[in-house]
Amino acid sequence: MTEDNNFINFFFIKKNSFLIASFLKSNLTCLYQNELILDNYESNSITDKIKKFLDDNIYKIEKLNNQFIKNINLVIYDERFLPVNISIKKNVSGILYFEKERLNLLSKIKNEIELNYKELSIIHFLVNNNLIDSKDIDFRKNEDPIVCKSLSIEITFILFPLLDIFKYQKIFADYQISVNKIISGEHLKDLSLLEEVNELEMALNIFLGNNPKEVILLSKKFKKEGIFEKFFHLFG
Repeated sequence: MTEDNNFINFFFIKKNSFLIASFLKSNLTCLYQNELILDNYESNSITDKIKKFLDDNIYKIEKLNNQFIKNINLVIYDERFLPVNISIKKNVSGILYFEKERLNLLSKIKNEIELNYKELSIIHFLVNNNLIDSKDIDFRKNEDPIVCKSLSIEITFILFPLLDIFKYQKIFADYQISVNKIISGEHLKDLSLLEEVNELEMALNIFLGNNPKEVILLSKKFKKEGIFEKFFHLFG
């Protein structure tokens, strides 16, 4: 077997069920999908339940794909996700270089979040509105300098405890699988209802960067000594 460079793998962790799925990167076909409805009366821990489900499915996926699973994306339904809504404004006296100023504001507020929520990690970084003189604009159509009085950005961060991330990392590390991306289940559910698609399809859309409001963060390393992240395709 070779390493899994040709597949996108998801693991959904819900209160009452697990779901695992594997997509072929080239055409996004779902090649494997299996769901387990959990028995509320089972006494074993969530870790034991996940490991048993992985034991039952990992080899099947690897045999079907003829590739070892090396990384996986987690969709976690958990009330410990913390949404933080922020609005930041910059007064402008004349010409605004929109892309540069927007990036500066986003970088500034992201750094503030990381400074003030050190025990949490940024999972989703959503730019809800870009306002020029209090009017919402499409930032992808504003590449030229703009004459205005102010730029405001309305942002939602969705955060998740680092200790919980380490817990999930450890579970999958026992299978030599690394956690690639984490997605909030409630955020995904809301988008699924809005876009009228199922949650698995929406998870794939988020992974592929198809949510225009979401800032993609690359090089995210969940380490106990700190986190390093950088922006990717902020301007579409």
